[in-house]
Amino acid sequence: MTTQGGQPVCAFHPDRIAYVQCQRCGARVCPPCQTPAAVGVHCPACIRQAQTARPAAKSVLGVSISQSKPWATMTAIGLCLVAYVAQMASSTVTGTSTSQLVIDFGFWAPAAGDKPYLFITAALLHATPMHLLFNMWCLWVVGTNIEMLIGRGRMVVLLLVSAVAGNMAVLAWWQLVTLGGGGQPALTIGASGAVFGLFGALLALRRSLGGDMTGIATIIVLNLVFSLLVAHISWQAHVGGLLAGSALAAVYAYAPPQQRKVAAWAGGLGGGAVLILLWVALAL
Repeated sequence: MTTQGGQPVCAFHPDRIAYVQCQRCGARVCPPCQTPAAVGVHCPACIRQAQTARPAAKSVLGVSISQSKPWATMTAIGLCLVAYVAQMASSTVTGTSTSQLVIDFGFWAPAAGDKPYLFITAALLHATPMHLLFNMWCLWVVGTNIEMLIGRGRMVVLLLVSAVAGNMAVLAWWQLVTLGGGGQPALTIGASGAVFGLFGALLALRRSLGGDMTGIATIIVLNLVFSLLVAHISWQAHVGGLLAGSALAAVYAYAPPQQRKVAAWAGGLGGGAVLILLWVALAL
């Protein structure tokens, strides 16, 4: 294409004179349309074509690495923040120190048979701002890295299974104590089961990849010791989440490359089935 004066113009901007040609397709390109290449320049159309043909980047576990944000982790954090705001509003309305939402949706073992949703709702509630901030910080720091490795869908399953398993451990311990003549259980809230599930997942993933496990193992041990020594902390939820998260992540990590998608489905469904069976055995 040429101007009325006989001079060549840009294939993408007909009003601009262009003497440089794309090294791939030969189209004339003006300076803003030129992308430097190993030899010469490429036009916008060839750049788009090359990007489309380029294979998607994958993590070491074969999961496509999206350039988008870690939506699963961010959604979990957002739900916890919204729940805490609702807690504060509920406390203001009732005029009590304990939010009505905590009473209605916190995990209380004797009610687990009639209200199975408590296994999940309790994980969204938190006792104090420090409790909330610590769990959200752990979710962000650990969760974003794990989501990059295992993908968004697996991350959702990991968080749900770990949270439910944490409260299932609380239920199992209460049943054990009840058989031994124990008293009434405490109301349990917090995302700590999911957080410890991420700790366990990170430990399993690092082991499968041959990485150094000293740091995360030390963090896990220190937190478990802290849970046992400090009152009003549910060590049972921590242990339950840790075991579930490490087991599920091991399924993700050690599956043969050709069977990873099948293993992910099997791991998620299998974990859910085990939790349902435990619920039937312990709560009904």
